[in-house]
Amino acid sequence: MKTTSKEIYLEAAEIKDYYKTLGEMLTKLETESKAQGNNNYCQVVMQLNRQEDGSKWKMFVYYVGNGKFAYSYQDENLWDTITYPGLDREEMIATMLEELRKVAGIEWIAVDF
Repeated sequence: MKTTSKEIYLEAAEIKDYYKTLGEMLTKLETESKAQGNNNYCQVVMQLNRQEDGSKWKMFVYYVGNGKFAYSYQDENLWDTITYPGLDREEMIATMLEELRKVAGIEWIAVDF
């Protein structure tokens, strides 16, 4: 695990328990987002493995307040999707787990704050 004052970064091989790791990263995301207030740029970034069609996507997760998270995707050409809002913590973890299952894992995950 690489930890700096502005990032926590884990390679997939370092993760033993995805549920626990995702929960810890969402906790850090929420804590830092609240501390930084309206001008925060905190996010969790998950680099997904390549899809069957060869495309490669990152999943971005944001804390939006009131215990809710939102997420979006970006492809390797920096094309962004819409942001999907309003998931609670357990729904967000379930969505992240489902995404990594679809592509047989991730390369890495980081929380930037």
